[in-house]
Amino acid sequence: MHITQAKTKLASYIHDHIGKLSGVDDNMRTHDIVEVLEIVAGVYVESCFLFEKPDLAMSEGFEKLSITLGIAPTDAIIPYQSMSHPQKLDARTEQGRALARSVLEDFAECEFAFSEFILWVVANYLIDWEDNNIPREDGFRLFMDAATRCMAFEISAQELCDLVIEKRIGTSDWSLADAVCGLSAYAGYKYGITQANHGKEFYQDSHIDMIVYVMTQEAVRMGVPAGSNWRLGLVANDSPADPPTELIESITPLCRDFFSALNLMNGAEQSVACAKAAGRMLAVVACGDTAELPHAIAKPLAMAALMESYRALMALHPGLISSQASTHVDF
Repeated sequence: MHITQAKTKLASYIHDHIGKLSGVDDNMRTHDIVEVLEIVAGVYVESCFLFEKPDLAMSEGFEKLSITLGIAPTDAIIPYQSMSHPQKLDARTEQGRALARSVLEDFAECEFAFSEFILWVVANYLIDWEDNNIPREDGFRLFMDAATRCMAFEISAQELCDLVIEKRIGTSDWSLADAVCGLSAYAGYKYGITQANHGKEFYQDSHIDMIVYVMTQEAVRMGVPAGSNWRLGLVANDSPADPPTELIESITPLCRDFFSALNLMNGAEQSVACAKAAGRMLAVVACGDTAELPHAIAKPLAMAALMESYRALMALHPGLISSQASTHVDF
């Protein structure tokens, strides 16, 4: 790649904005590096989506990066402490993707040159982090993992929307509003199961707020007006839970087969993918001149489906909670 003054300025722009997004300076600790790495992974993933086959572009980019670094990624098992929760990963990589889109507006060359430029930026980060006792093969592996999970979330969210439209709406089983509620409900339901399986107190609303954030932010990115009316009209916490059980039962086999085909078997990651899909479907329902539902109604419906499904997990599957449940959480 030919380095020009313009590219150097763009690289500096990216570095400065990543520092602002992550809230860290050049004297980074290990967990700070992981946060920055996930934002950088989002920048790279967005460059891959410029191509017709982004997954292939990503794989080829990894090969080029390996040649540039002169090493292969470590094949050691990544400790779960080094991996961010899927919601946090999604939030940071989306920040990186937004940054990449802003940089692309000022990039004067083609998408191939942009991809090469981003790989050059990534390589410089990985080499620089060796001074922070992060071997480049370890950093490379963490980067690959973050980028792969980011792309999996994006592709699975879009494909899941298409699948629900084809298999449920297309067969007249569901309306668009049912699709929003079904995806939202399954996101809360699946996350509750994940919490319960790992001995977490699934009934605490603060836990589900992470999945709520994924859905609301995806909806806002897709054009749904932001605001404080997401929880308008929701029932009080001491009211009996009332989940859309029929919708959950209808979508469960669809999601189970879908995630099995994608080999996305982590429960928390599945809930993030469903929450992103719900946010996109919400935009379909509540945006545009011919919106099926006003956003002031559609947003609380989606929120209620997600929250009630999470709160009602014990009623739906009481056998999941055990006094001998493991306290080890490995998302």
